[in-house]
Amino acid sequence: MKKTLLSGLALLCLLIFCSSFLGTRKPIKILLAGDSTVKSYDTAQTEMRGWGQYLQTHFNDNVEVINHSEGGRSSGSFLREGRWDRLLKQVSPGDYVLIQFGHNDTSTKPERHVDPEQFTANLIRFSDDVRARKGTAILVTPIAMREFENGQLVAKRPHFAEYAQRMRDAAHAADIKLIDLNRMTSEWIQELGDSASIELYYWVGAKKDNTHLREKGAQAYAAFVAKSIQEQRIRPLYRYLKR
Repeated sequence: MKKTLLSGLALLCLLIFCSSFLGTRKPIKILLAGDSTVKSYDTAQTEMRGWGQYLQTHFNDNVEVINHSEGGRSSGSFLREGRWDRLLKQVSPGDYVLIQFGHNDTSTKPERHVDPEQFTANLIRFSDDVRARKGTAILVTPIAMREFENGQLVAKRPHFAEYAQRMRDAAHAADIKLIDLNRMTSEWIQELGDSASIELYYWVGAKKDNTHLREKGAQAYAAFVAKSIQEQRIRPLYRYLKR
């Protein structure tokens, strides 16, 4: 009888310990590295939004999204300014880092511009750095720019399509996970058409901005990212998506 009682108490203690451990388990982090189309904005100051500020809404409490994205940054300036190092310090084993660059890398401004070969090298470095910390990098191709000619979506900025393709090629060559947000957003904008897609982008007053997003566009593009995680069954993230 005494032995049975002691065994029962030991089992109860074990259950309490396990419950306490599970209850205090830290969530998996998704850290975001990107530009103004990804960053989080003060909603009281502007109607501009980034898709990164809505990604958390698609996950339960097992995932924490931390957005390091900043406007005007390319893969090169993100590195030079120490933003990547600050992000990297937050990566723990099992965490994920989503990386979207390309818009500013194609800029002619010297503080932003990154040539194609260096762009590829930066992407591979990002992935290697995350792997070294036992995390997982996911490359995210840059969102489409809403530019139409004769009813067809086009990429007017020189080399923009090339940089998106370089991201796909780098993911394939270096075995890096990829979310092709450029393809998904391009196809959707084309389906919506020129007029209907305006409400996704930052057309406010006299401002006609076909690069940056308003709330509707940012929410939709965050949903595309979550959908890709689900379709690729990226473990364990897809298990923590809200149904």
